[in-house]
Amino acid sequence: MNRPTQCFSVSMKRALIPVVLLISGCATNVDQDPRLEQLNSQVVQLQQQMSDYKKMEPKLKHLVELEGDLKIVVDELAQMTSELPNIPPPAHTTPNISEPAAPQVAAATPPTPLENTESAVINATPADKLKPKIATAVAPSMAQEATPKTEAVTSPNNPVTIATANAVIDIQLVSFKNERLTVAAWQKIRRKHEQLLGNLDPFIEKATLKQGTFYRLKVGPFDNKNAAIATCNKLRKANQDCNVTTALL
Repeated sequence: MNRPTQCFSVSMKRALIPVVLLISGCATNVDQDPRLEQLNSQVVQLQQQMSDYKKMEPKLKHLVELEGDLKIVVDELAQMTSELPNIPPPAHTTPNISEPAAPQVAAATPPTPLENTESAVINATPADKLKPKIATAVAPSMAQEATPKTEAVTSPNNPVTIATANAVIDIQLVSFKNERLTVAAWQKIRRKHEQLLGNLDPFIEKATLKQGTFYRLKVGPFDNKNAAIATCNKLRKANQDCNVTTALL
């Protein structure tokens, strides 16, 4: 091979090197495209999951709070069950078939008349009812709001003062058929919403309905209905159910 031919061959090789490198780079980019698409797809999925979580976050927090309330109810029921006396099972007896005993009908005792709704003010004496701070905040305020015509009834077995007086505007927070559960609920609600409820007086309203007797936890009184509605709206934004009601104190 002569010298001009060799020079041309070398020049061609040098010219082909960038072309080969360019083709190799394009092939590499083609190989990377599926992986890039997969990564982009995963990023989109993660963003969608984060968006869904942000939408569900308030509901999840509310479920956690409900779980705490349920634990209080379960603990109180367990304590009440442990305090019940042990009743022995009835002895098994064989009935006398030849001489069947006549059924005995017990005389029905007429029910004691009750008012539909009664306001119950928590006494400060029992330590297991409310903390001293809560108890002292309740009893004086109710005594000051009572009119001279108010009649209070107390008994050793039930240290709850039943009173009737003027109607006031308040906020109902919860309602249970057991007074101890209602008191326990107030302790938890007050700690959680200290800023909104710290200056309000709690009391329990006893209501006798067809479904049974309910103990309603309420706070107040408020000067007007608008003030009560404003406070209730703030509580609802904080995931605390409430209703503006009127109580007799």
